[in-house]
Amino acid sequence: MSLNRKRYHVTVEGNEQTEKMVVIAYDNEGMYQMVRQLCGHLLIDPNGNKTGTINFKETEMH
Repeated sequence: MSLNRKRYHVTVEGNEQTEKMVVIAYDNEGMYQMVRQLCGHLLIDPNGNKTGTINFKETEMH
């Protein structure tokens, strides 16, 4: 784990919806965990199939 946090500009698309957010995390794993917690309903359709996508841009925090 890095000692410096990173800023992630994230776009989540799924279930005919798009959500944009900024997540602050130490690494990609932490960012994905936060996105799944906040937008998990967009990543899985009503039948339980994984249908969503996560796109992000990572920047260092100073």
